[in-house]
Amino acid sequence: MLRRDFLKLSALSVLSASSSAFSAPDAKAVSGRKPNFIHILADDMGWGDIACFGHSKVKTPYLDKMAREGISFTNFYVNGPSCSPSRVGIVTGQFPASYRVWGGLSGNPEVNILNDMIDYLPTDAPNMMKIFNDNGYKIGHFGKWHLGHTPDAPPPSEYGIDQYRRRQDFGHSGGPVWTPQDWQHLRERVDGWDDDDWQPYSTELIIDEGVRFIEEFKDEPFCLNLWFTDPHAQLNPTLGQMEEYKEYNPDAPEGDNFKSAEAVYYSVITNMDKQIGRILNKIKRLGLDNDTIITFTSDNGPEYICIGIGEAAHSGVGTPGPFRGQKHTLYDGGIRTPLIVRWAGHTPKGIVDDTTLMAGSDLLPTMCEIAEIDLPQEITEKFDGIDVSQAWFGTPIEERKPVMWEIRGMANGDYSARSPALAIRWKQWKLLVNQDSSRLELYDILSDTLEVNNVADKYPDIASSLSQQLLAWSNSNPWTKAPLANVGQGPKEYPWPE
Repeated sequence: MLRRDFLKLSALSVLSASSSAFSAPDAKAVSGRKPNFIHILADDMGWGDIACFGHSKVKTPYLDKMAREGISFTNFYVNGPSCSPSRVGIVTGQFPASYRVWGGLSGNPEVNILNDMIDYLPTDAPNMMKIFNDNGYKIGHFGKWHLGHTPDAPPPSEYGIDQYRRRQDFGHSGGPVWTPQDWQHLRERVDGWDDDDWQPYSTELIIDEGVRFIEEFKDEPFCLNLWFTDPHAQLNPTLGQMEEYKEYNPDAPEGDNFKSAEAVYYSVITNMDKQIGRILNKIKRLGLDNDTIITFTSDNGPEYICIGIGEAAHSGVGTPGPFRGQKHTLYDGGIRTPLIVRWAGHTPKGIVDDTTLMAGSDLLPTMCEIAEIDLPQEITEKFDGIDVSQAWFGTPIEERKPVMWEIRGMANGDYSARSPALAIRWKQWKLLVNQDSSRLELYDILSDTLEVNNVADKYPDIASSLSQQLLAWSNSNPWTKAPLANVGQGPKEYPWPE
C-alpha cells in the first residue's frame, strides 16, 4: 500500500482531485439565479473553540444549528498560521508564498522589507472579489482586511469590491470606517468598567453592515465577506457579555473587577455566535435560504497566552482541540480550523466529513464551479487549490494533490509548538522540514493527531519523496533573500540549565 502511495504522489502533484469531473446534482439556487455566497471568517479562533467541534464550556447555539443544517469538515486547513497568508490563500486560490506572504503584512514598508514580504496583494492577482464582480455579483466586504495597508496600498475598488467598511484602512485610500461615535449607542456605561472601545461591539457593527448589504441586494446575486476581528486579542468584552460566564471568575477581593481569561474569551465567542445568528435569521426571513451558501471558518489557530506580545495575556485560552501548537506554528494547531458549509436544500444535514483534505485555497475554485463561472486558463493554471464541491454536497474526496506551507521566521509560542518552517500534507501524511533540510519530521496524522511520533526513519520513501517535493517548491517561490536567522527553531533551542 505504501509503495503504491509513493508511486502515485508525483502524478497527484499535477492533477486535480478526482472531484474534477464531479457535477453536483441540483447545484442551483431555487430562484434559478446563481447562488449567493456569504463567507464568515473569525480571527484567531481555534479548531476546538465552538461547541459543535467539541468545546464543553463555550455556548455557540447558532453555529451548532448551522452545523446541524449543513456539513462540517474536520480536516480543513488554512494556508498560513497567521492573518495575511491565510487570507491570501482564501481570496486567490493560491499558496501565499506565491506572492511572498508568510506572516502578517505590516503598514510599515520597512518591516515588510525586513521580512521579505510584499506591501499589499497585487491588484492583478486573480482574486475572489474581482472574479465574481466581473461575473455579475455584487461584492461586499466588511471588517478586517490585512491584505496590505501601507500608505500606497490600492483602494478596495481595485479588488472588485462594491461596498466595504473597515476599522483599519485598506491603505491610505479613504472610504468608510468605523469611529467611536458608531458604537456609543451600544455601550453599557457601567461605572468602573471602560467599554468605550471597538472590540466589544466590533462583530455587531460588522453584522449590521452585512444585514444592510443583504437587504439592498437581495434581488441580485451577491458575494459577501464578513471578516471579524473577534476573538483576536486584545479582548475587552462588556460586563453584560461576560455575565453568562461569571462562574469562571475567581472568588477574589477585587470582585467584579477581576475577570478570568475563560470568562473574557468565552463571552467573546458567544457574542460572535449571537451576531452570526442575525445573518442566518435574515437570510431565512428574506426567503434566501435555498439561494445562499454560507461558510464559517477561522483564519488560523488561537493565540498563545504567553506569546510574549502581551495581547492575549488576559484572554489566551482558545483551544486547537486535539492538535499540537497554536497561531504562528505549522503544526496542526496553527493551521487547522473548523469549516462549516450550509446551503439549505443542497448540502446534507448534520454530516461530519473527517475524510476530505481541504484547504482555504480550495474555496475560490469551488465557488467558481458551483456558480458556473468559466475562467480562462491563465487564471486556473495559477490555482493551487482544487474544486471540492463534491465534498460540499456530501461525497468525501479520498485523494488530492498535496497542500504546502512556508514561513520565513520563527514559529512563536511554547517551545514544544515551534515547528519547522516548511510543511506538506498528503493523504494521511504530514511532513515538516526547514529550508536547510534540518528537523525532518514525518507524521501519520490519522493515528498521531498530536504530531509527536516522528516516523521518518520508518517510512524513508515517503519522507524522501515529500521532502524533495516540498524543498523544490520552496526554492521555486519568489523570495528575494534567505529566511530570518531564527527560522525553524524548536524544542532543542530551550535554554537548558548548565
